[in-house]
Amino acid sequence: MMVEEPNLYWEKDGPALHFRGLFTGGKYYVWLLMRFDDPSNDACMVGIDGTMQPRAEQYGRGGFFTYSSQFLWVWTLLSEVEIAAGEHVFSLAAVKSGLRIDRIYLTKGRELPPDDAHFLPSPRHAK
Repeated sequence: MMVEEPNLYWEKDGPALHFRGLFTGGKYYVWLLMRFDDPSNDACMVGIDGTMQPRAEQYGRGGFFTYSSQFLWVWTLLSEVEIAAGEHVFSLAAVKSGLRIDRIYLTKGRELPPDDAHFLPSPRHAK
């Protein structure tokens, strides 16, 4: 996901990706493989079933920029979300343009996302 035009900002209703899936319920940790170049393009939000989590509840309060991660693809722990068991829509929405997101990794444990050699796509099931 990337919105290329610079200096755009959405507090709500920004461009978003939506994924429908079956969840076992509980606390999920949301990891993103992302790249950001400066503080003007380092923010996004997650949501479940159309309800977006406030950025203040994210790790880093919704901003991720550091000079040590500038211009690099890095795995970033975005947030924790509680998801009830069953089918839900997981959403990822842009807050600032320029942020690049390559992968999303949800886990119920404290493990780190796998490296590229061990990253496997999740199963897809069409109805």
